[in-house]
Amino acid sequence: MRLLAFNATIGREVSTQLLSVNQTFRIDHLFCKQPLAYRAIAVSACFLAQINISDLRQWLQGIPNLKNYW
Repeated sequence: MRLLAFNATIGREVSTQLLSVNQTFRIDHLFCKQPLAYRAIAVSACFLAQINISDLRQWLQGIPNLKNYW
């Protein structure tokens, strides 16, 4: 997956990160005061997993090192 964000200086979307296997995205709002605006584009065949935010919060409380991993 490639993450794209709008760059106001040049007036277009730019690539901000290339995700590899086992990397995560879309949980920055749990750890940052201001969520980041971006979109994800598949650059090859891939699988996505999704978890309910309330379930994730329970996991983060029960497994403290999980927050550091993310």
